[in-house]
Parts: sequence; C-alpha cells; structure tokens
Amino acid sequence: MNDQAISDDINLGQKVKRGRCHNLSGCEIGNETRIGAFVEVQKNAMIGEGCKISSQTFIRHGVAIGDGVLTGAGSVVTKDGPPGRNPGGPRCRIAAKTVSFP
Repeated sequence: MNDQAISDDINLGQKVKRGRCHNLSGCEIGNETRIGAFVEVQKNAMIGEGCKISSQTFIRHGVAIGDGVLTGAGSVVTKDGPPGRNPGGPRCRIAAKTVSFP
C-alpha cells in the first residue's frame, strides 16, 4: 500500500523527516524540516529550514514559510509565515514567537 503521494517536481532538503500519509506536489522543503502525518503541501509552496509541520496540516499553493516555523496540528496555512513565528489553528493566525533557550 502506497500511503505517500510525492511528485517528481519537489525539492527536498537534506535530513528531511517525513511521517506517513502525506501529499507533496511541486514544493520546496528546507534542510532538517520535519513533516508530520496526513500533511498536504501544494505546488509552489516553500518551507524553510528547521521547520516542524505538524500532522494534518494543509499548506496552500504559493505560500512561503520561513525558517524555524512550527505549525500547529490541523493548521490550514493560506498566507506566508515569517521566520520564527508559529501559526496554528483552522485559519492559521500567528500564535506565538519561537523562543530560544541558551
């Protein structure tokens, strides 16, 4: 059973970890990004480096997500996400700023 739909025109960075059951089409995914289960990323979307795309997230065509972004589970991302911000929820508002610990 093939539970992943990955088109030939995607650009996967190094050390990208992918969960089960996802649909990736014509997108770019940065190095060391983690993609959860049941995620769909549409054409021309760009995901930065070191991101975590949580399960059941939908990323719309042409959206750019900056480095270090964490999406909440079940997010629908329809607008660009700046680096270090964490969008979440059905309409994906910026929920928090990424915090770094020493």
